[in-house]
Amino acid sequence: RFEQLMAGQALAATLPDPLAQGAMAAGANLVLDDSAFAEYSHSVLVFDLEVIREKPETIGKFLTVWDKATEEINASPESYRSLLIEKGRVPESIQGTFTMPPFPRKEITTEAQWLDVVNWLQERGLIDRVIPYDDAVDASFLGD
Repeated sequence: RFEQLMAGQALAATLPDPLAQGAMAAGANLVLDDSAFAEYSHSVLVFDLEVIREKPETIGKFLTVWDKATEEINASPESYRSLLIEKGRVPESIQGTFTMPPFPRKEITTEAQWLDVVNWLQERGLIDRVIPYDDAVDASFLGD
């Protein structure tokens, strides 16, 4: 999406940071910044149903480590800046100015948020039935 936007092959794109900051540094116009609306801004982790059924302990361990990492990054974002630049997709044009966003911790989509999206998809014919919240969201993996 980033490359298509920058090449003029797409008129608009939804981009996560750091790609969004890179696009704006390269001349793209910001239409909407979802970080200003915490209720709409989400990070999403998805696991295959087979993995959920066969390796729930592994998912729990992964989420524990994920949460610890977000805690450490949020406590000292500049300590992880060079790692993100090295391993992440931080465009060269913003490597000196990129600011680390805060990472969400142990949050889960609410049923109201889920239904809002499902209803929107159904109204536009993108899905043919309402997918029950409990069939798609499992908070038990979050632990304490």
